[in-house]
Amino acid sequence: MKIFFDTNVLIDTFSRHDEMSKYSQACYELAASGKIVGYVNAKQLIDFHYILRKITHDKDFCYDAIKTLCEIFKVVPFDKNSLLNSIKRDFNDFEDGTIDDSAYLYCCNFLVTRNVKDYKNSKSNVITPKELISLYNAEVLK
Repeated sequence: MKIFFDTNVLIDTFSRHDEMSKYSQACYELAASGKIVGYVNAKQLIDFHYILRKITHDKDFCYDAIKTLCEIFKVVPFDKNSLLNSIKRDFNDFEDGTIDDSAYLYCCNFLVTRNVKDYKNSKSNVITPKELISLYNAEVLK
């Protein structure tokens, strides 16, 4: 199963320890263990670093997180076409449009995000981390 990860799920995994972030962490663990194939685009890792650095103030931790993500996830290119395709898609948040474009372009089964409502114009199948964990468990138990 190919899963595209929204940046907020990655941030949750490395920074939060609340009730909802446990599902993001579980999704990350599925990718880390090879049970799913996790995808991100290169631009997301720049955004991820910027946000995580603001939260943690720890440059080494942030660089280690980027290295880990690069080892675990398929990091796909982000180019001019992705930008232009996203403009056409009429997302309220331009970044969400670029992430959806990448997920669609790389034929991911799902795009996992905490903010499903932000993807109402999505071409991708959008689910929450909790839904992905439930779906994965249901598939494994079949």
